[in-house]
Amino acid sequence: MTDLFEAAAQRRPPAQLAARALSILIDNGTVITRATMNQAMASAFGGSDATGRWTQRESFEVLEHALALSLAGRRAAAFSPGDLDKAMAIAAQLPTQTVRSED
Repeated sequence: MTDLFEAAAQRRPPAQLAARALSILIDNGTVITRATMNQAMASAFGGSDATGRWTQRESFEVLEHALALSLAGRRAAAFSPGDLDKAMAIAAQLPTQTVRSED
């Protein structure tokens, strides 16, 4: 039987690497596509989701981590009306968390 805590600990470092890579792209205003996410994940995990190195669900969790890292690095001053526009612009950079197969 697999020790789930051990398995989770082994996944943490690559996930953090992928999240950091994606957060830099978010900070630079890059539109994050599934292909962008897949490239960051494959690079960090040393292989693709097809080889079982990571799952699409994990890639979206890493994207959420990347967004949190990006937002944490921004100035946390009082909110202004322009903050909503900035938040909407960041949201427009991100893919939806829907993966559908073609029938």
